[in-house]
Amino acid sequence: MPRDIPIGNGCLLITFDQDYCLRDIYYPCVGKENHTDGHKFRFGLWADEKFSWVCKDWNLRLGYVPESLLTHVTAFNANLGISFLCNDLIDYRENIYIKKIILKNLSEKEREIRGGK
Repeated sequence: MPRDIPIGNGCLLITFDQDYCLRDIYYPCVGKENHTDGHKFRFGLWADEKFSWVCKDWNLRLGYVPESLLTHVTAFNANLGISFLCNDLIDYRENIYIKKIILKNLSEKEREIRGGK
């Protein structure tokens, strides 16, 4: 199964599939021990009593910030009225995975938006 967005530093490798599900975590030797066994780790968003896993219901664009190993993932869900931008990275010196999520409420009203995993 191909992985669409890999990020890593030589000791830690994390990969995401076409649905932006985390699929592989290799540590401390890339290619040896996959701590997910290839199973999907996904996340979803909740707003106005509706929940959706980030997958095919979302309009996803997967990529990287130019000339970097920092992911640049945008997504939009018309049903929830939410869009987001995610950046994922692994520090090149330390084995640290960081995810930044910027949510945008596309509704006219103020509301609570929550995530799940």
